[in-house]
Amino acid sequence: MKQINSVGIIIAVFTVFIIFATPGNSGEESRSLIQKVEIVDNPNQPIYKENIFKMDLEMELKVEDKGKYILNRATQIILDDQKNIYVLDKKENNIKIFDPNGHYLLTIGKPGLGPGELNGVTSIFIYNNEIVAWCRQDSHLKYFDLNGKFLKSSSILFGIGEVKCDSRGNLFGVRDAYEGDLALVQLNNNLSISKVIEKRDWEPPKYYGVGLIYTLKKDDTIVVGNNTSYNEYEIKVFSSGGELIKLIRKEHRPMRVPREDIALIQKNNPLNWEILDYFMPFSRIYTNETGMIIATSDVRRNVKNEMTFDIFNKEGKYLNKIIIKSYYYYCLWDNARLYTIEENDEGYFVVRVYKIKWNI
Repeated sequence: MKQINSVGIIIAVFTVFIIFATPGNSGEESRSLIQKVEIVDNPNQPIYKENIFKMDLEMELKVEDKGKYILNRATQIILDDQKNIYVLDKKENNIKIFDPNGHYLLTIGKPGLGPGELNGVTSIFIYNNEIVAWCRQDSHLKYFDLNGKFLKSSSILFGIGEVKCDSRGNLFGVRDAYEGDLALVQLNNNLSISKVIEKRDWEPPKYYGVGLIYTLKKDDTIVVGNNTSYNEYEIKVFSSGGELIKLIRKEHRPMRVPREDIALIQKNNPLNWEILDYFMPFSRIYTNETGMIIATSDVRRNVKNEMTFDIFNKEGKYLNKIIIKSYYYYCLWDNARLYTIEENDEGYFVVRVYKIKWNI
């Protein structure tokens, strides 16, 4: 049996009154919309002190050409309904597809600006049996069928980061800071902004690693991490319609960035933004099919080459802190599997699939 931390978790529900002014026959009248926001406050220590999951390597996906790996700079993994595996190779500007058993099937896209070509692709998703690639460098969404045939392209006329899609086809992304306030936005059918989900003021000087990070759950709720302050550990959950429904907080003790890490971080800082003295509370947020929220931190990344994951259940309770002795450039958490992008001993990018078992 796992040892359980005796420190409690405080859950409260706050009622927010939003006043709308609506014109009437005799001037203006007001009505109130009652919106309940659940607040989940967690201690610094998780409920379970020991690891609550086990992982075993199941397979490693390989694409080789004359004995060399040709996953050049893999940055994202997605699955379709049949559990086929799609790997975005950002440097090669293509998408490599594998079957559920890890056998290579085909490659979609190639570098360029023409039909079916990808330029600066930063994210991919699947909707309505179409593979969609967001090419941030030329501001186009490129659409392919599942066999790799190019279908069409559409442009987004403002800067935006990774584009994600919910089950209803709604598109989301974090608007670039130079466009105004740092904001997570929802796009309409014309690919313009229809709704601002969350925003933060963005004042110079700009800091490396600061921003809004988000993910989408299976039920289309939106999970947003506040990565603009190293003093606060705050995750917001919004309904599929964009209303704030839950605020998850955790006691947080900022960790200072070691000198050894600064040189390594600087290599990934081409704009020469200022590096803060402390790590942000998390660098990415993931979710799985059961609704868990999984936040990862860069605290142990560079020098120790380890990953730290904070595990929250779907209610927002802080269950466990997991430290894995490897560095994952990207993860995809399925219920029974963990898909990772790692470097092998030869320095090549590989995709590894682990069987995982939760022990809760």
